[in-house]
Amino acid sequence: SVLNVYPNPAYDFCIMQLASMKFYDADIFDVTGRKVKAIFANQLISTYRFDITHLSPGVYFIKVAETNARPQEEGKYYFAKLIKQ
Repeated sequence: SVLNVYPNPAYDFCIMQLASMKFYDADIFDVTGRKVKAIFANQLISTYRFDITHLSPGVYFIKVAETNARPQEEGKYYFAKLIKQ
């Protein structure tokens, strides 16, 4: 898998691991599709730890987008489900 999120379920933090080091944007969405947190924007990463203490218990979705794609090409998106306890 290109995107792994652990621990999952989680209480206070998660670690996001991507298959390769590139520039990415990452956001968390609730089950209604509302963005609840911007994790980071245009960062060169392969592993990132982020805080989720402000989230209510429930199911969330993480969307990660490559930001270094060529303008004429369709960007690549990766998704993961996150359970907050």
